[in-house]
Amino acid sequence: MSSKPVIAGAWLLVTSFAAATNAAAQDDPSARVTARLESSQISLGETVDLVVEIEPPALATPVEEPDLPRLPAVVVGRSRASQVQVVGTRVRRVIVHRFTLQPLDAGTMRIPPLEVRVGDRSLVTSALDLEVVDRGEGWRLGRREGEPTEGGPPQFFVTARVDRDHAYVGEQVTLTFAFYHDPRAPLAESPDYDPPDTPGFWRIELDPEPVLSTEQIGGRTYRVQRFHYALFPLTAGEHEIRSASVRIVEPDPREWWRRTGVRTLETDPLVVTADSLPGEAPAGFDGAVGRYALEGEIGRSAIPAGVPIELELRVRGVGNPTAIGAPVLPAWPDVVVRAPTVETKTEIARRTVNGEARFRYLLSPQVPGQLDLGAARLVYFDPKAGAYGVDTLALGEIEVVPSSSTPTFRHGDRGHPDLAGSPVGPTTGLRSRRHG
Repeated sequence: MSSKPVIAGAWLLVTSFAAATNAAAQDDPSARVTARLESSQISLGETVDLVVEIEPPALATPVEEPDLPRLPAVVVGRSRASQVQVVGTRVRRVIVHRFTLQPLDAGTMRIPPLEVRVGDRSLVTSALDLEVVDRGEGWRLGRREGEPTEGGPPQFFVTARVDRDHAYVGEQVTLTFAFYHDPRAPLAESPDYDPPDTPGFWRIELDPEPVLSTEQIGGRTYRVQRFHYALFPLTAGEHEIRSASVRIVEPDPREWWRRTGVRTLETDPLVVTADSLPGEAPAGFDGAVGRYALEGEIGRSAIPAGVPIELELRVRGVGNPTAIGAPVLPAWPDVVVRAPTVETKTEIARRTVNGEARFRYLLSPQVPGQLDLGAARLVYFDPKAGAYGVDTLALGEIEVVPSSSTPTFRHGDRGHPDLAGSPVGPTTGLRSRRHG
């Protein structure tokens, strides 16, 4: 786990979301949008899950995120899952959005019609009503602590959410923690943040600095600070993301230099279910989950028999580069192959982990002649498509000359750093071919 982040003193909240049963798609049963509230009546202070299911007419049909209007509620949890199902001879995709809502007031909360764009169509749903009953227990935000003001939202609160509660082993789950602070309520010192423990995940911090913003909720203007993490499940099963906490110190309302109130605000734990990768993987699969391309080059086009030549292969794409196994090389007769050296580079783009894994091999052909190197293969699992993919790379040919023959050295040709002064030929560039 990385060093403990420091909360600076400015923060924000998530917009509200809602949905309902689709009416406009009735004429096209292959395009479907439905929604449900998991309870039609709750007590003030409780939460309720709003579940939206979208089924496009084809696997490749683009589907936009639900465009949900503002509600008299706070979204304290949000997840998205994409399921690929086989029903008879038909393969279908179902996208499930789950929103955990915390109403701000008692009474009937109306969730207006929701518009969802599926392909070139806009599907409009009907409205849903939620009855929120005030049982005299006081306003609260789940088990997140905060002091109410005149029946409204608290001066401080924290939330945690994941962008999906189901994922494949090795697929990215994005965790967002947020601290909300009404700046009219002063603090005696900077809040102290403890990130959540995430056993069972490979974890990468996505933001070099906290993300700061502002939002109005229930008549209050909050400053919000968010932290984002990429979590990659390591094994199948249920994994708990444990509570994150913020320790705040409030001054005495009359004597501001005195510290009177010390409180800890905690988020609820979250559970993510990791599914095993489906079916039997193609030969050569070594755990790469994401979307990748294979490229590289051979160091020289001519080499004396028994002299090593460098082959560099690079795997680039979206996914955790540290989990990429070595590409599969052809079974060459009369070629000695040393285990590769491996370098990885991780990059973050729009809070998505991507990067590169670089593999460097030394090959030593033993028999003179023209050697067709064939093709290298990379097998990976694409969680978006729910299927395995194979990327192949033609490696070209090299000429293996007798060891007593010494080809002319050409200045500028590439060779392995340990082979300085060895005879070399021109670099051979390689292209990639992808097979889904």
